[in-house]
Amino acid sequence: NKSILLGLLMAIAAAWMLHEWRLRKNLHLWRALTFVYVVAALVLCTKSRTASLLFLLLCGLLIFRNFSFRWWQLGALAGTLFVGGACISYVAQLPAPVTCLAKEMHENFKMSGAQIVLNRGICTVHQVRDFGQTKQATQDGMRLELYLNTWQMIAQSPWIGHGVGNWLPMYQQKAQGQISEKMTTPHNDYLLYWFELGLGGLLALLTIWLTQLRVAYQMVNSEHTERAMLVSALTVAMMFAACFNAILRDGVFAFAMLILLAIPMAGVTRTAL
Repeated sequence: NKSILLGLLMAIAAAWMLHEWRLRKNLHLWRALTFVYVVAALVLCTKSRTASLLFLLLCGLLIFRNFSFRWWQLGALAGTLFVGGACISYVAQLPAPVTCLAKEMHENFKMSGAQIVLNRGICTVHQVRDFGQTKQATQDGMRLELYLNTWQMIAQSPWIGHGVGNWLPMYQQKAQGQISEKMTTPHNDYLLYWFELGLGGLLALLTIWLTQLRVAYQMVNSEHTERAMLVSALTVAMMFAACFNAILRDGVFAFAMLILLAIPMAGVTRTAL
């Protein structure tokens, strides 16, 4: 979890740097060098797929921050989605990597950080494709099995849930003999809250995110307008990362995210909005 958190923090930091660079028209060389350093550390050292995708997502948020459905904006968005789909289709046809575990790539095959990131990206596409066809998960792609099993248990009691703390014993019973049997979390806050607290728990979690976005929107027309994008970016980061990790339930992630949220919110009062 600490390794995953490091990657998420790198992605958020790089996006915040781009935002600050756009606002501050000075020290271009130092800003560029710092940005390159952080992105290089993100890609080559953390080797986190979630963090890499988050960085791309936040860059897109910065680019389309003033999205107004103009023809060039729609064209750019459609072009991006088309290129992304074409890349995924191409990757799905590539041969499967020799291993999908980052540790084995580094220790046994002496791969560089860039090669590991590339191979893990190929592995992700192959894992989703193969799981959709055979419902068989690998050690590196067991989250797909986690999501499917958890969703099936949610369907048994979608309205009121199964109770706080009941995911682990119920999952271990359901996943007996499967590769994900020993997992202690579904690695998805939305599924976890829905499973334990029912639909009300899921809506409560979504209310937290939407409240943060509402505050960011209100900050746009206030004296804190420069911080609005920071709040928006962090909220999007939390919402995205919650699809793959326990962002609010796990203190390792939650404390870091709440501390970051306090930075752009410092000094902001209800009257100032």
